[in-house]
Amino acid sequence: MAYSPAVLSGVAFGPEVGLISRVTQGCQPIGPSRNITKAERNFVVSLDGKPALDCMLQDLGLDRDLSDHELTQALSTTLVA
Repeated sequence: MAYSPAVLSGVAFGPEVGLISRVTQGCQPIGPSRNITKAERNFVVSLDGKPALDCMLQDLGLDRDLSDHELTQALSTTLVA
């Protein structure tokens, strides 16, 4: 039997039920599958033996020579997971 996850599209609560709302983000792949080859605690340092930042910039089509401000602007909507 195949497992099919349930999807919740709406729910109503009475006044006696506490509620905390959160925002979730959608995602989509931006490049090839990569292997983490080095990490320090929860920071990815390298992917496929290359610096992780360089891999991300390459996958996003961004130039490494952009100014810090330009990189910040370009990456401000990018979530990496």
